[in-house]
Parts: sequence; C-alpha cells; structure tokens
Amino acid sequence: MSINTKKTLFKSKASYIFTLIFSFSMGAFLFSIIIFILFKEKKFKINAGQTKGIITNIDKIQRKTRSGLLYDAFIATITYQDLNGKAFTCQTASYKNTSKYNFGEEIKIYYDKRDPSKSILAEKYVFVEIALILTGLFLMLAPIYSFRYKRPLHLYER
Repeated sequence: MSINTKKTLFKSKASYIFTLIFSFSMGAFLFSIIIFILFKEKKFKINAGQTKGIITNIDKIQRKTRSGLLYDAFIATITYQDLNGKAFTCQTASYKNTSKYNFGEEIKIYYDKRDPSKSILAEKYVFVEIALILTGLFLMLAPIYSFRYKRPLHLYER
C-alpha cells in the first residue's frame, strides 16, 4: 500500500467547471472589448476623410513613473487641412523614442468629415492589433488546457 500525498487542484467537478466557465468568460469579455475598440477605430477610418499632416512642433516634457522617477517624453504637434483647406492641429500621445517623429515629417491623418477637429493618426498598429487579438484568444482558450480535472484518489491505493 502506498499513501497518495498529491493534492488535487479542485475539490469537486463542480468547482472545476465553475473555474473553467469563469476563466473562459473573462477571456471572452476581454477579447470582445479588444474587438470593439479595433472595430470602432476601423469604422472611424472608413467614414473619415484622409489627408497628410506635417509635424510643426515637438515639445519635450517631463513625466513621472509610478516609482517617482522622472523621464523625458515628447509630444508632436501636427498641422493638417481638411478638404475645404481649413487648417487644424492635433497632438500625438506622449512618446519616449526621440526618433519616432521628426520635425517637418508628413503623417497620414484621418479626420471626421462633419467635425474635422476630431482626428486620429494613421500609425502602424498592425502588430499591436495582431498581438491583442492573439492575447484575447489565448485568454479564452488557456483555461481549457491549463485546468484539468483529476478525480481525487483515495488515500490508499489498492
């Protein structure tokens, strides 16, 4: 006779199924949020006007990390025109890499035709989109492979 000292991860099949459903639901919820955000951006781009903007200014600002350390960040100001020739400006999100944008560089801009002051940059987020979609799929499918229900063995095997 041998004594089984392994502990099971779940005390019952019901707790296993509940954990599996909960984990899958959280993954599906996060995945749906990611898809909604990407869809909203794509829908804006489809209905938007497209133009070229020029970086007219790059400001250096100080940002603080959560631990309190200061670092330099940059914000680029972009000037663009709508189809009627009216000029508008927008700014990039702050960024750390000094070579991300250069003064005088042309950038593709999508703007709302009804309100040209609303715009988004046509940055290359293809890899980010793919990574987000794969992350959502992983969060949905991981519980199936990581949680396996094993029946608790009796203390004494025969």
